[in-house]
Amino acid sequence: MKRVNYDMYRKSRRSEVLAGRVEIMNKISGRVPRQRPRDPEEQAMLGRLIRARYERLLESGELVFLGPRRWRWHFPEFQQEKIDA
Repeated sequence: MKRVNYDMYRKSRRSEVLAGRVEIMNKISGRVPRQRPRDPEEQAMLGRLIRARYERLLESGELVFLGPRRWRWHFPEFQQEKIDA
C-alpha cells in the first residue's frame, strides 16, 4: 500500500479546493468575489485590527488557548445564571 503524506497532499490540492469553496459560496449567497486586490495599506490596517481584537479577547479571558488548534470562546451574553437552591 502506498503511503501518502497528508500535508503534502493538502498543499497540492489547496487551490482546487479553495476555488471549489468559493464557487459553492457564490452560488449560495449570489455574491461575486472581490475582483480587485486589496491595497497594501488596507491589508496592513486589517491585519492590525485583527491582531488587536485577538489580543483583547485573550486578555479579557473571552478567548482561551487550550492547545495546538484548540480554543474555547466564552460568550458572556449566553452564559446562564446559576440558580441557588
